[in-house]
Amino acid sequence: MEFPETLDKNVVKTSDQGIYSYATVEGDKLGVRFYVLANGLTVILSVNKAEPRIQAFVAVKAGSKNDPSDHTGLAHYLEHLMFKGTDRYGTKDYATEKIYLDQIDQLYEDYNHTTDEAQRMEIYKKIDSVSGTAAKYAIPNEYDKMATSLGATGTNAFTSVEETVYINNIPSNELESWLILEGERFRNPVFRLFHTELETVYEEKNRGLDNDDVKVDEALMSGIFRNHPYGTQTTIGTIEHLRNPSLEKIRQYYSTYYVPNNMAVILAGDLDPDKTVALVDKYFSQLEPKPVPQFTFKPETERNEPIIKTVLGPKAAEVNIAFRFPGAGTREALLLRIASSLLFNDKAGLIDINLLKSQKLLDAYADISVHKDYSYQLIQGVPTTGQNLEDVRNLLFDQLEKLKTGDFDSDLITAIINNLRISDIQKQENNTSRAFTIMEAFVTGRNWADVVEENDNFKKITKDDVVLFVNKWYRNDYVVVYKEVGEDKNVVKVQKPPITQVVINRDDVSDFASKILHASADPLKPVFLDYKKLISVTELADKVPLYYLKNTENERFTLYYFLDMGRDNDTQLPIAANYLQFLGTDKYTADQISHEFYKLAASFGVSVSNDRTYIYLTGLQENFDASISLFEELLNRAKPDQEALDALISNTIQERENQKMNKDVILFRGMVSYAKYGPKNPFNNNLSNEELQKLNGETLTGYLRNLNAYQHKIYYYGPAAENDLSTILNKRHRTQGELKPYPSPIKFKAIQIEENKVFFSDFDMVQANIYWVAKGDPYNINKLAEGALFNEYFGGSMGSIVFQALREARALAYSTYSRYETPNRKSDPFFVTAFIGTQFDKIDEAIGGMNDLLHHLPQTDVLLENARKGLKGQIEAQRIIRNDILMNYDQAARMGNDHDVRRDVYENLDKFTIDDLDHFHQENYASRDYTLCVLASKKSINPADLDKYGKVEELTLEQIFGY
Repeated sequence: MEFPETLDKNVVKTSDQGIYSYATVEGDKLGVRFYVLANGLTVILSVNKAEPRIQAFVAVKAGSKNDPSDHTGLAHYLEHLMFKGTDRYGTKDYATEKIYLDQIDQLYEDYNHTTDEAQRMEIYKKIDSVSGTAAKYAIPNEYDKMATSLGATGTNAFTSVEETVYINNIPSNELESWLILEGERFRNPVFRLFHTELETVYEEKNRGLDNDDVKVDEALMSGIFRNHPYGTQTTIGTIEHLRNPSLEKIRQYYSTYYVPNNMAVILAGDLDPDKTVALVDKYFSQLEPKPVPQFTFKPETERNEPIIKTVLGPKAAEVNIAFRFPGAGTREALLLRIASSLLFNDKAGLIDINLLKSQKLLDAYADISVHKDYSYQLIQGVPTTGQNLEDVRNLLFDQLEKLKTGDFDSDLITAIINNLRISDIQKQENNTSRAFTIMEAFVTGRNWADVVEENDNFKKITKDDVVLFVNKWYRNDYVVVYKEVGEDKNVVKVQKPPITQVVINRDDVSDFASKILHASADPLKPVFLDYKKLISVTELADKVPLYYLKNTENERFTLYYFLDMGRDNDTQLPIAANYLQFLGTDKYTADQISHEFYKLAASFGVSVSNDRTYIYLTGLQENFDASISLFEELLNRAKPDQEALDALISNTIQERENQKMNKDVILFRGMVSYAKYGPKNPFNNNLSNEELQKLNGETLTGYLRNLNAYQHKIYYYGPAAENDLSTILNKRHRTQGELKPYPSPIKFKAIQIEENKVFFSDFDMVQANIYWVAKGDPYNINKLAEGALFNEYFGGSMGSIVFQALREARALAYSTYSRYETPNRKSDPFFVTAFIGTQFDKIDEAIGGMNDLLHHLPQTDVLLENARKGLKGQIEAQRIIRNDILMNYDQAARMGNDHDVRRDVYENLDKFTIDDLDHFHQENYASRDYTLCVLASKKSINPADLDKYGKVEELTLEQIFGY
């Protein structure tokens, strides 16, 4: 067994059984082991026993940079097709199915090489016809059904420039079944149901055409990577290449890159390394290695002047700047991380202090992406009222100039390194973070020893090193993309091909899937929270309740003050909370406070929702006393600053205008709230712009100083002893005598929908987004179990009824779902919701398809049992740990429950039959009238044409937002 050069610094050891050698690094807190099997497959394991789950990645070192230049988007196509099954699952009769699949292959090759549109249309009719016949032998979503039955969560995949990664989070007792499934998945994938999946990719492309951020990113990448595929081609591919797919080319790509010596199985969680590597070997040894072509590229050439581009779209204006750097594993990549953190770290960077704290920009940030061949720095700024984009650009470059001249405190580098300790602790706690860190090292070829030693290497970096680096690499070869508000007349959507609905075969099960579905694993017993045993409840000297939970794992603490009042109680409260970040005290300026918190590696904040105020402080326990002292100093002695308030008001008004250009805010927050609660609703319950302009600083700081005077409770999770904690809090946490009751809130009542209606709002977009809303019954704990099971069965996963019927069978959407929503407050009802995002020329099919499902439930015992088994498996393997215990308790208390409600769900799941779910559907779905919220362009859709679905009312942005 030979280890690659990227592991040559690591210590090689042998497993207890003496069979498998592995490489590891002394002092690695993640305890990562690297194995290389006989067929070249890399197996990377990290043990974390905090909960009986495993974050599982199968990573392939092949992404969009490996796409042929004449077939871009190919790696992404393949990612989608890897969910379609093999010759052993996903099919009822593969021998017969293959006859038609071979015909489809050849028809696509004919289609690919034909330019005459009339001939192409005739070929596509044949593709559609033969695909319909082939689909009679297919079993859609069988992979997802098996993953669900194992209790997997987060089942997904993604394609990036370097890699394609397949993701599951699985119960630890189902590891072997998952490995059987994955080993089979990669053995001989069959690319069935291609024409409907192709349409799904078209929808994904159209979503990108509606996303200004995607268009900006493509403009940036093509500017800084003029030779490299990072910029010359996109992950999703061009419209021309999407319209001319080749299954033959996809198969060649799979055969070339999906080989074990180019792949890794990455597992982080509750596992036994020796047993696990043996199982991986058992089920992946069938994969045969072969040489992988070396990736070569034409190096980027240096320019002495920037590239300037403009992107038009409905989203608010912004400036984006990108610089190019050497790739992963280089000293430059290490220095880049420090330089970027000096620019922006969300607390005390140059952009944070000079542009955000001073409110010279509405928003700004800097971030880096480190790939194998190159890295890049992104810097973004959003203008305030009256600013042009050139002003924003100049302000951002002023901060770069400060870096170049060394106009920053060298102590800031030390503070950055201290804050990385928090990041490392969080990474250790989270299996997903572990897996992503390992995966990124694998695909970029970084030596794991360098990753482990990274913080030590950061400590060696001096201010002079940074200044030298910045002057060398932040040069004139950069790209500026001005994102301006306007109509992009160059957008050409991917046209919808005619697709005949295919057969679903919901009740069929392949022999392979049957074995997975009925496999028995060593059972896991669910662990439910006993709040009284886990949480200590005491009172501080001023009768503030303290809920204490000890952190026995590490040195991190989290402290919360919770108040049960929010915007519904006083619309000035969220403005006051936002004002705090710009204020100082008699002792500290606002800038000094930011620097002091950053030096302490502490974070704080005040946020206000409709009915709650959250005050939080988090950091290292060694700095707890200093952190809370500083925080209470700010909260109780904040000084009014009229200049800061004027800027805040101006920026708030500008941000409100920007929100009106965000389609997600318009639909999912604004229109949905309007549909649930009516014209005056929790979303638009805000101060008017005129009321904002009348605010004064003394009143707002009064709100801040009085927060501790109201009834509140304190939650603490950390390593301090309870008595020591109480002593510090009694000393530092200041109240004002007897705690006051909350001001009376506005109470918003969900409206009863008496007849179907349609709310329409006009937005410049390629797709149409439709959201269904219906008021349900009052909250009742007894409905939680059946609601959870129904969601899993009907609309909550890729194996659900809604996904199969609307995406798999009819290719009507990339994203579609339905949920029976549980409220966050006991006083609120359940809601029935559904969503589909579709092309405007499919809107009637999409609405009709969803309406049919909302009123008629397809019934299949197979899917029900999969949903039941999967949901039980999820609960059995779920462990609510650390700070989440306190948050779970708090939410239970809000809902009037004195216990962990997961017990109610789990203990009742077995009793529901398919007839029960049908009754649930009839009672909660089919019997309801619905409000449809439709966000689309009037250039593509006439709102009056929607009246067949209910009375149409066109909503203005002023009606939706309230200003």
